[in-house]
Amino acid sequence: KITETAKILWLIYTGLTIAETFLLLIGGMNIFDALTHTFATLATGGFSTKNTSVAYYNSAYIDWIITIFMILAGINFSLHFRFISGKFKFLLKDSEFKAYILIFLGSMTIIALNTYGNHYQTLSDSFRFAGFQAASILTTTGFATADYETWPALSQAVLFVLMFIGGCAGSTGGGIKVIRIITLLKQGLNEMKYLLHPKGVFTLRINREPVRKDIVYAISGFFFLYILM
Repeated sequence: KITETAKILWLIYTGLTIAETFLLLIGGMNIFDALTHTFATLATGGFSTKNTSVAYYNSAYIDWIITIFMILAGINFSLHFRFISGKFKFLLKDSEFKAYILIFLGSMTIIALNTYGNHYQTLSDSFRFAGFQAASILTTTGFATADYETWPALSQAVLFVLMFIGGCAGSTGGGIKVIRIITLLKQGLNEMKYLLHPKGVFTLRINREPVRKDIVYAISGFFFLYILM
């Protein structure tokens, strides 16, 4: 029922809010800053109480806490419910979740290795700043801890691509959404198969379930309009 679903979503959101606020308080933030940064993180809104955003605190602990919760905010909230319900295996079977995590980890690694040695002298700092900005851009949150316009061209290109991808469907993140990207990639592969086998029958599947053609067409139209705008 809609009311039960709403209650579950509110409980998950409230639980995440309490958890992040508490962890930020441990990191040295006052209650006002902890709450406002938590609200901005979970809503992937990115508004900070400081002009220099999260960089103001210059704390690796705070950076990682906010990074983790930005990633959590970008995950489909129905997966959060399944997780707390004990259905851990469902996460490993969800195509969008796996792609989302792989995109984040891959982007963070590329940026960290690309900035190591020229912008940051330790790998820990490289991964700290790379992870934060990758999560911030991927989830469309917009927090900042570094001036990434001074980063190498490869790192900037990775962040630029992340801006279009966005979070998962059913999350607070913006962008095209990971599930739409997966669908378009799979449809693209199917179209290549049709060129080789014109009379072949190829079914597009997400999480082992077939996807109707009208949904694929709707996603294609959305993607076109998104890029056009």
